[in-house]
Amino acid sequence: MSAVPSAAAAQQRAYRRQFAKSGETVTFRRGTGPTGRNISVRARVTTFRADEIVGDIQQSDLKVVVLAEDVTFDPPFEKGDRILVHGRTMTIVGPPNDKTRRVGGVLIAYEFAVRG
Repeated sequence: MSAVPSAAAAQQRAYRRQFAKSGETVTFRRGTGPTGRNISVRARVTTFRADEIVGDIQQSDLKVVVLAEDVTFDPPFEKGDRILVHGRTMTIVGPPNDKTRRVGGVLIAYEFAVRG
């Protein structure tokens, strides 16, 4: 086995430990009515730092990070998908950032903004 998969696996374990300690369960919703689908996963939910408020990001938006392996939607996230977090239904602002949370080319986690 090469070092890249083991490094990615180690990073996944680290994320899972962090989410277990300081994460929360959130529910994603795609679609409406009887055809809608829900998935509940552990996530890290935080506010954006002042230096991260650029482009379409607003001060009231929240940053959500979820493990890629926990997401069963295909495609994983779409603009307009909703999330129940902190007792509020919020909307995913745009496509998730799936570039910065990779190890050796392996996607570890998605990061995105939600609003609502």
